[in-house]
Amino acid sequence: MAAGRASRVQVRSILQIALVLSVPSSATTQELRDSMVLADSARVLSERADRANREGTRESLERALELRVLVSDLFQRLGDGQGEGKTLNSIGILHGKLGNPDSALLYFHRALAVRRNVRDLRGEGGTLNNIAIVHSMLGHPDSAVHYFWLSVAVSRATEDRRGEASALGNIGNVHSRIGRPDSAHILYRQALAIHREVGNREAEAVVLGNLGIVHSDLGRPDSALVYYRQALTAYREVKDRRGEGRTLGNIGVVLDNLGCPDSALVYYRQALEIHRRTGHRYAEAAVLGNIGETHRVQGHPDSALLHYRQALAISQEAQDRAGEGTGLHNIATLYSGVGRPDSALAYYHRALAIEREVGDRSGEGATLNGIGSVHALLGRPDSAISYYRRALPIRRDAGDRRGEAETLGNIGNVYIALGQPDSALSYMRRTLVAMREVEDLRQEGNALSNIGIALGDLGYPDSALIYFRQALVIHRQVGDRDGEGNTVGNIGLLHADLGRPDSAVVYYRRALSTHREIGGRQGESSQLHNLALLYDGDSPARDVDKALAYYDTAAAVRATVATHAGSDPNRLSYAEQHVGLYEDWSLAWLARSEEVGQAKADVGGRRRRRVDTETGTDDAGGGPDGGRGGADGGGDVQRCRGPVLPDHQRHAAGVADRAIGRGNGRTPGGIAGLAREPGAGPAGGARSRRCDNKVAARLARSPVPRSARGGDRCPAAAGAALCGGGR
Repeated sequence: MAAGRASRVQVRSILQIALVLSVPSSATTQELRDSMVLADSARVLSERADRANREGTRESLERALELRVLVSDLFQRLGDGQGEGKTLNSIGILHGKLGNPDSALLYFHRALAVRRNVRDLRGEGGTLNNIAIVHSMLGHPDSAVHYFWLSVAVSRATEDRRGEASALGNIGNVHSRIGRPDSAHILYRQALAIHREVGNREAEAVVLGNLGIVHSDLGRPDSALVYYRQALTAYREVKDRRGEGRTLGNIGVVLDNLGCPDSALVYYRQALEIHRRTGHRYAEAAVLGNIGETHRVQGHPDSALLHYRQALAISQEAQDRAGEGTGLHNIATLYSGVGRPDSALAYYHRALAIEREVGDRSGEGATLNGIGSVHALLGRPDSAISYYRRALPIRRDAGDRRGEAETLGNIGNVYIALGQPDSALSYMRRTLVAMREVEDLRQEGNALSNIGIALGDLGYPDSALIYFRQALVIHRQVGDRDGEGNTVGNIGLLHADLGRPDSAVVYYRRALSTHREIGGRQGESSQLHNLALLYDGDSPARDVDKALAYYDTAAAVRATVATHAGSDPNRLSYAEQHVGLYEDWSLAWLARSEEVGQAKADVGGRRRRRVDTETGTDDAGGGPDGGRGGADGGGDVQRCRGPVLPDHQRHAAGVADRAIGRGNGRTPGGIAGLAREPGAGPAGGARSRRCDNKVAARLARSPVPRSARGGDRCPAAAGAALCGGGR
């Protein structure tokens, strides 16, 4: 009851002040016009606004905003320029925290004009810094750097060490965002030294978190965790809930990249709870995206899409263009993985436009990589290589070591598709080295699997099997269900190559089960086709009825994917890539007919040829993988089919089909699957978002991702990083 009465008294006093302010000056009494009363009212309301701001919930921040507006009017009535400028600056900060960047910019410019008018140089420096932060949030890096350096100059002129450190740290944020982690690291270290010198523990926590981000970007997860844990301790000391939430999320990103998804989810959920309690919408979107990415990799596409869409909606609502680009990219990656190339391309191109608009070079590189992977899926290796080669220098220039390695691996996969395993192996070994350097266990597993594919194609099945088994251990360790399904299927193909059909069937069925559990339609159709070929061959496992059943189902699954290929050219290239399935399917039905069997006997008993799905070569003599050879070699017998392709075209189609992991053959760990960008995997990967301390009120990139994941986790900055306090 006492608390209720106090609340009513507080509301009544606020209303009284508002009433006073609304009365024309000519109608007010001398008592109400007394400056002492107005000044006392401003002080009381400011204290209440400070308390509401410290609570950190959305409701309390909105209450603080209302109080600050009243205080601003009081200072204007008093003619107190210093008080008015400081209060206008605080209003801008609150709008930033509430996700209203345009309103924040409006109030900061008003504060700047007032502070310059009263020659408040120290306050001017703080407001310049805040204007720069909002420009960075809106994707205007050049404007942001301009205002930050103006702030540094003013701070140095007034010997404002705190202001100088704040501006230096924020310039570091911009350098980090545009792909200059080494420059960012230097600026952060300068800022950290000043914050420690002046005893600014709260700012020290922010910079420690940013150093964690830089070390993560540079592929130093252990160092990143050290900085993040130091930041977490500092945030808890100063009771900064938003900073605590951001740091918990960033620790989750590193653990995710280290192959600990369950631990990562624990940290993500703690962070999400804090962000929702404090009304930090930008950071909430980042964490939702990261949770979605983890669910995607674990084989839960429906849950992943739900989280991605929630994150995208929040970013659009908050006018966070960088976050919107990340959300679109992640949805595109998911659609690519579940066999929706038309939707994937549409989302990727929308993401690419935004990333270019806001100057997100790391995101641009990740999205170009993703578009390349879709073209590979559609059977366009030349287009895929073109996009990968455009992505590679961007990711390299941006200092995205993980993303660079991912793209190198994807180029290797295309060389597999083109029948050049020697070239592929060179790229894949470089990828493996880089993934181990940055300690990305999930992508290391994909690289090992892809090296196994190349070695198998080069005729080294025993070596290939060693790499596949190493990859399988990692896939299971990190919960990468898509990678697990691909590698299990590839082990099955090796057993078929080695004349072990019973073992091959076991592995194919395991892979099929995994792909069905995670909704991987491409992987499902690949394993169905492989099973059909095994039962359709000359091995002891031959069973034409089973083969036909698997062919029927594989064709049906591929047809569902083809309906989502998009334009007619897309559908055509996709169909051409999988022509082998339909040829084998048709021939199996013909072989089942006694009449056709007799007709074949009449022409010499020569049996049909097929494209060997394990080697991509015409199989005339049969083999341990179930290929049907003719009694006399069968080299001159043309297959019964509709559209006829020349032998060399059928050979290329078989190799391309195998290399992209669709249909008759191996599924590369990367190009076929979903991957995360840094925040991605070999397929183009979803970008995870890391909560960034960097720029107040903005979601920065890590990519994860960025985010991760998937490259990296794309970070989210904090409204708390806006220069507030007494500035």
